[in-house]
Amino acid sequence: MSWNNIGGKVGRVMLQSLGTSHTLKVARFAYNLLGRMNNVAGKIEEPAILELVESIIRTQSIEDLDFSYNGIDSFAVYCLSYGLERTVSLKRINLTGNPIGSTGVRYLVKAVNEGINKQFTDFVVDDTLTETAGPASANASFEITLSEGDFAFDLGKAFDRLKLRKLLDLEQSVSKQSGSTFGQSFTRTRLDNGSKPWPLPRCESSWNWNWVIEPAKGTLRITFSLKHLKPQTPGAPSTATILEQMKKASTERKTISAGDFENTCKLLVDCRVKGFSLTISHWSR
Repeated sequence: MSWNNIGGKVGRVMLQSLGTSHTLKVARFAYNLLGRMNNVAGKIEEPAILELVESIIRTQSIEDLDFSYNGIDSFAVYCLSYGLERTVSLKRINLTGNPIGSTGVRYLVKAVNEGINKQFTDFVVDDTLTETAGPASANASFEITLSEGDFAFDLGKAFDRLKLRKLLDLEQSVSKQSGSTFGQSFTRTRLDNGSKPWPLPRCESSWNWNWVIEPAKGTLRITFSLKHLKPQTPGAPSTATILEQMKKASTERKTISAGDFENTCKLLVDCRVKGFSLTISHWSR
């Protein structure tokens, strides 16, 4: 599918379909417009590549993806890293020719080192391109931090669905550490488009990385509160302490050691043999 100027709505539908794949192993999308933000009727649309976040979590077959030269920036790579850490089949992704910069490389290294799929060991990048700011980074800070409060998620936007997933992750971690029942932190969950109450998971066993957020339309309004959660184990930390720890962990910039980075780069040597270029001369820790 390379060299077809694919992007926008067509690109989003195409990437969504990858999540239902059971036989496809290799997909090439080089030289398209999947990382481009389009202005439609005065509104800026998300880049289509964000739809890949959920697709690579759900797919059971895809092993090799080529998204070289698609205008993908560090913001998109930050979002993709969530899926890359949770993919079960992907082994390699090529992002050569995209302006991800050293920040994007850091997210990729983290995804390789912390991912649940130990087969995902190869990413191909060319870090000579200038890093660009993403749509959610007016102050160049787009890393998601969540806490208690009221939220309104536009389920038609991949970035909002990602924030919802991270909020569910936070709630799951707090529930597990405090000994409380998973799913109790969410109240007033409803969709503004008139649909029935949102079916949030109510126990840990019902939540997994393949949970599909549907319908992907309407505005989901929820209240996230941990005030009523109390530790059931003597000596366990309070929910306030746990939340503070989770917030701190979500905002810390994890430093990749020189050794870890060099070891990861060694995994990409075979890519050079196959004709791909890996340039990391501008890497900074």
